[in-house]
Amino acid sequence: MFTARPCLLAVAAAAVAACAAPATADEVAEFYSGRTVTYIQASSAGGGYAAYSRLIVQHLPRFIPGNPAVQLQFMQGAGGVKGANFVYSVAPRDGLTIGMPLAAVVRYQILLPDKVRYDAAKLNWFGSASPLRSIIAVWNTAAAKSLADAQASEVIIGATAKSADNYQQPLLANYIAGTKFKVVPGYKGSKGMDLAMQTGETHGRMSYWESWQVNRPDWISDRRVITLIQVGARPIKGLDAPRMIDLAKTPEQRAMVRLQHVTGAIGRAVYGPPGIPEARRAALGKAVEAVLNDPAFQDEARKRNVGIDPTPGTELTQIVHDALLIPQSVIARYKQVVGMN
Repeated sequence: MFTARPCLLAVAAAAVAACAAPATADEVAEFYSGRTVTYIQASSAGGGYAAYSRLIVQHLPRFIPGNPAVQLQFMQGAGGVKGANFVYSVAPRDGLTIGMPLAAVVRYQILLPDKVRYDAAKLNWFGSASPLRSIIAVWNTAAAKSLADAQASEVIIGATAKSADNYQQPLLANYIAGTKFKVVPGYKGSKGMDLAMQTGETHGRMSYWESWQVNRPDWISDRRVITLIQVGARPIKGLDAPRMIDLAKTPEQRAMVRLQHVTGAIGRAVYGPPGIPEARRAALGKAVEAVLNDPAFQDEARKRNVGIDPTPGTELTQIVHDALLIPQSVIARYKQVVGMN
């Protein structure tokens, strides 16, 4: 016999299931529609990071459900730590804040854990537009023209700060490759290091190949800079300078070079704070992956000399987690070599 009770129970069960169900695509689109996503760039408005972020911000809205506006905000300071601290500790965790950190953000946590207010393992990593391949190079008027020259006589290298890659990589090269780099910190950003190199105050500097591709393409094409050693994890096509990983003689030395590779592997990454509701987090991840692989985006990137070689968010997340497992013995020896003790 038909009764109303089973019907009422079925309706109640359906209501509970609906409440427990994850947000739908329509609900995500409704949330983002008419809103603004703030995109925190942890650098100045000039340079390679800004070039990538401007391009991403321009194309990203059409891939996020609801097509929100995306506003670029620059937050320079403390070698990128200021921006990462903000994204992790201050920014709302509702899916309306994402950004691009400086690539050294994970390395800073490994080497200076007391100086940061974030845990890179808990951040949401959506993908990277391109890895960074670091080099140590000199201006064409410098006496040193090769690694052998840098092993035979002193080469003055400009740097920004002792905590920066541009200070530590040349010192690591001294330990591994036997170079005689004298590293002088205190220069104000890339412009300060570049000017010192051009005027002869220094002989060279560490840089990221991708940054010079964007901002100094003529330096590469006209051979105004000469690369002495490649430090990045991926070799640079057409560049015959030796790679530091190939010069490492022991497992410990190779592990120390791979610690430096972490920065390059993260590259031009897009991330967000922890705790973003899952449906919005997934939507942002799909949007970033879509924009980085979009033909129109990639075509415009080529026109601007912005190299695109995407790393998916899942792979980037694994890179971060693996980096945070580097043995403390390797970290301690690295810090000793680069003068952090």
